[in-house]
Amino acid sequence: MFQFNQLLGYFSGLPVTVTILLLLALSLALAFFGRDLIKVLAFLITGVIVGAIGAQVGLHYLGTLGEVLGAVGGFVIGGVLGVLLVIVGVGIALGYLGYSATSAVVGSEIIAIIAGAILFIAGIVLANEILSVATALLGGLLLFDLMTYMGTGFVLSAIVAVAVAILGAWVQTMDLFGSRSRIKKTTQTKQTTTTNAGGSGSQSSQTTTTTQTTEED
Repeated sequence: MFQFNQLLGYFSGLPVTVTILLLLALSLALAFFGRDLIKVLAFLITGVIVGAIGAQVGLHYLGTLGEVLGAVGGFVIGGVLGVLLVIVGVGIALGYLGYSATSAVVGSEIIAIIAGAILFIAGIVLANEILSVATALLGGLLLFDLMTYMGTGFVLSAIVAVAVAILGAWVQTMDLFGSRSRIKKTTQTKQTTTTNAGGSGSQSSQTTTTTQTTEED
């Protein structure tokens, strides 16, 4: 509750009702769209920072045109780097967790390093899935704190928060799998179209060759 009270302090200038509605919207956004929300924020923040640096460098060397090109190019490059940093950050967090846990249980530094390296790679590969679950849990925790702050009973708050977290994780995971399925179908369709076009070209070539041979005869 102390951390939640700290969070409320950032909205101290707003009416209580507005603050509660904003935190409710934030908890639901994290639960159901947290993965994309984190990536968008990372893209915008790092994009703006790198874009500002690019604008200054471009202005110094190329004038106004360089400032514009540096700002746009820096924003895009910085945004992409920001999303990549989020993915790498998930790998680092999972790798460190695996290293610490293995070191505490097994006591072998080598085994702990190997376990950390494996989980680091797994964290990068499964970053989207991990972000989906983690942000859903974070949204559920925020909703729980908000409900208990408003005077809702502990049990009811816990039930609602857990239900929202589970539903949010399911929605985000299904959306992720659906996106991958659509990409796979699109790729297969393009490959089929290319193959059919190639087959039609071969048939046309064979028909032309046969016609030329008949005319020569």
